[in-house]
Formats: sequence, structure tokens, C-alpha cells
Amino acid sequence: MIIKNRTGMRTAVALGSLCLSQGAFAGGYQIMEKSTSDMGRAFSGGAAIAEDATTIGSNPAGMALLKRSEFSLSLSLVSGDLDVDIEQAGVVAGQLGLQGTDGNRSSGNAAPGNVLIPAAYGVIPINEQIAVGLGVFSNFSTATVYDDAFQGSILATESDVRTINFNPSVSYRVNHMVSLGFGFNAVMAEATLGSSNPALTLTQDAEGNPRPIPNGGKAGVSEVQGEDWGYGWNIGMMFELADNARIGVSYRSAVEFKLEGETKFKNLPQGLQYGTLQNFDANAPLELPQLASLSGYYEFVPAWALSADITYTGWSNFESLDVFRSDSGNLASQVKEDWKDSYRYALGLTHQYNGDLKLRTGLAYDQSPITDETRTLRIPTADYVWLSLGAQYVINDSLVIDGAYAKVMMEEAELSDERTFVGQPDLVAIADGKANLELDIFSIQLSYRL
Repeated sequence: MIIKNRTGMRTAVALGSLCLSQGAFAGGYQIMEKSTSDMGRAFSGGAAIAEDATTIGSNPAGMALLKRSEFSLSLSLVSGDLDVDIEQAGVVAGQLGLQGTDGNRSSGNAAPGNVLIPAAYGVIPINEQIAVGLGVFSNFSTATVYDDAFQGSILATESDVRTINFNPSVSYRVNHMVSLGFGFNAVMAEATLGSSNPALTLTQDAEGNPRPIPNGGKAGVSEVQGEDWGYGWNIGMMFELADNARIGVSYRSAVEFKLEGETKFKNLPQGLQYGTLQNFDANAPLELPQLASLSGYYEFVPAWALSADITYTGWSNFESLDVFRSDSGNLASQVKEDWKDSYRYALGLTHQYNGDLKLRTGLAYDQSPITDETRTLRIPTADYVWLSLGAQYVINDSLVIDGAYAKVMMEEAELSDERTFVGQPDLVAIADGKANLELDIFSIQLSYRL
């Protein structure tokens, strides 16, 4: 899932440091909105149902169940805001204590407005056993922009990271019960990342002591842009236990990147004397986590079917965010993350109302990989609950339209963010507060069968 603050990571770059971080709001920065038909069931049963070409995104083995060439185009509109209420934020500068907004409340709004998430798929059966396909979609992306006056900007201002996955796939029907699928993933990651820095929010008083720039908010901002390609693979299996029951399993590998770019400083306030500001080239390794899903589908009576899914995401490899200077290879910044592996549980119900109309609903619990101890302003998220409704209408023998709506609600997240900076041992940035998030997601999909 993604809010405008967009579903792959958040990355901040600053004086003597470049901080790359993540945040898209659905189990870390994972995007779920790849299929309208799956969304109507809260993405339950995705690896086992295979009712259209979007099966490429959940289980390539499902292509073996499609009898005709099929092309699907999905478009999801995500609307919602991340509201962050800061109770205290600022910089501890040496022995002077907190310099900033001690005791003053500040509300920040991350990425207001609407975000469109497209996805496209095509499947062509070669014969009764083999089918090939291509999916173009995103599994991980995020974009977050806080208000200009947000007092937590010392730890986060904006992040815009997007990934696009080109996923050619092939399936093989072993027999009437077992199908296999394999895919190759070529993923492009692009990032524009910005943050203020303790040294950019302090000036000096008459005695030469560091003091906050008047009015707080965003002072000087450092920004980096970078991109890279990464490669991975995915596999899947589908077992048709009976005409009315299927089980699917799928796995998608981790993908590694090395984001590179130049750190630049912008909007520096007059009178800034604390620190030496020089643009520099920097790079940051990034790894998208592995995914594994187990799904089931069971038509327990004619026209009524249950679907279920459990998805594992291997976030525990995200122990820290290390950023290096390109010229020397020295560590420029390190932010401890210590995320944990997470699970998503979903249950859905499908009703074939008549020959042309199908109705869907679903419920899901999305576990956050971020604990109270590791939550930061860059990824201030907690566990989610999904409630979904959907429908499919067969317009004619070739054209099918799907629609879905989902309400996503996050439990209130407590924030206690504290960070030190490489090369600035006397500065500690802190922010305490709470975060709340609600999303409304609308999705439409057209599928054309040859």
C-alpha cells in the first residue's frame, strides 16, 4: 500500500551524512495495489485463484489456468493523509540541552492528496501446457512530504522513492493437478530524497554557542537524487485439489540496489555558521525484501467461495541504513533500523450473483515490521486493518470490468525518534509525538480476452 508519501523507502541526505530510509504504509513500504480483482477480497487467495492476467503479480503458475490470451490494466487511486502530532522536537547541542520546539506542539501532514498506482499484465497461452506473460507493476514505493512548518523536519522532510518491476514469466502445467511458474524481475529504483540536518537548523549567538534558527520548521535542506537497476526472480506452484479447491504458494526473491547521487544543499539561512557545507557524491545500498505467500481457495457451496492468504515479508535484513561517500568510500551516515519480519493475514468471500456479476469482500490484518522502539518520523507506521469490497461484471465474451474499494486503518503509533550524526558527535536530533493514518483506496480494472 502507498500513500502520497509513495509505498518504496525514504531517504534523507544531510551535512556529512546521507540518510536513506523507508516508508510506504503497508507493512514497511510494500505496495499491495497491483490487482483490482484481488483487492476486492483484501488480497486473500491471490496465489491460488488465477482468474485473470494479474496472477503474474501473485503467482505465475496461475497463468496455466487461463485458456485464452488475456490483457489486464489496473488503476488504483489512494486518498489519505498521514497526520503526525509532534509534542517535542529539536536538537540537543552539546551541554546546552534541547534547542528547538521543547513543549510546543506541532502538527505535520505527510503527502496530502491523491496518488494513482497503475499496473499492466498480459498472458498468452502457447499450448495446453505452456503460457508466457509479462507484468509491469510496483511491489515497493513511497513518497512523503511534510508541511513546510513541520517541527519534525530535523529528522524528516521529504522522500520520493519509486520502483517499477518488469516481470516476464512462464508457466508449465505438469498435469491436471499441478502447475509451476517462474519469473524474472528487472526492477528500476529512482529516488529524490531530502532532509534538514542539525547543522542546518542552528546558528550562533554572541558567545558563539549554537542556537536554533528563528521560527523553526525547514531551514537548510540537503537533497540527493539517484537511481539504479536491480534483478531478482520469483517462482510459484498451484495445486488443484478438486474442481472447487486450490492451494497456491509463491516466492519472490530479494532485490539489491546501489543508489548513487550528489548531495546538494538548498535554502540555507543567512547567518549559518555552524558546520561546513560542501556538496558531495554519495551512495547507499538498498535491498528490497523477499516475499513468500500461501493461499487457498474453496467453493464450499455453488456460487459461494472462501479465500485465505498468509504472506511473509523478510524485513529483518533491514538492520541499518548505511550511506557512504563516493570519493573516499567512508561511512557518511548510519541509522539503526532493526526491523523485524512481518506477516499479513487475509480472509475473503466471493459470491457469483449471476452469470455476469460477481461480488467480493475481504478483511486483512497487516503487521508492521516496525516496533515502538524502532519507529521514526520517516516511517511512523504501525499495524493496519483492511476492509474491502469489490465486484466484477462481464460486459461480453471478451471484456470484463472489475471495481474495488478498501478502507485501511492504522492503529495510533507512538513516536520517540532520536538520532546522532556521523561527524557531529555533539548534535542529537530528537522528536516525540504520535502518528495516525487512514486511507481510502478506489480501484478499477479492465481485462480483455482474445
